[in-house]
Amino acid sequence: MTQSTSFMFKTIAVAVVLLSLLCGSVLAHPLSPAEVEKRQDPNRCNRGNSGNFCEGVSNCPPCWIKNDGRYDCYDYTPEGKCPDWDGIWDRRASQGDKTSCWPGNQGSVRPCTKNCAPCWKNEGTYYSCFDMVGGKCPWPGMEVVHI
Repeated sequence: MTQSTSFMFKTIAVAVVLLSLLCGSVLAHPLSPAEVEKRQDPNRCNRGNSGNFCEGVSNCPPCWIKNDGRYDCYDYTPEGKCPDWDGIWDRRASQGDKTSCWPGNQGSVRPCTKNCAPCWKNEGTYYSCFDMVGGKCPWPGMEVVHI
């Protein structure tokens, strides 16, 4: 093989790689606003990061984690606990008890499981938590919880 033929093959290989990268980004289907909202639904999760979504606490694996704008959920480990990952929480155990809270009642952030804001409000199926203002909880009916 001559030097010019070798150079031509290398040039073509680089062009193919660049074209595939460009086509992959151009041909990727952007999510519609409705699809984005559905992916970010705090009652819907991606089973084991597989692309298979389920809805509801009782229909999905118990261990949930916020991942790239969506929720992924996983089964318990053989020891009967959630994997020891930063930000993961046991969605079934936190229903009605005080093991986690949503900072500022924002579903767009990870739930807090340690060193949370102390003012907790029962939202029915979960707790939201807020910082104190002037040494007091910001709204009546909140309780002080330290986890």
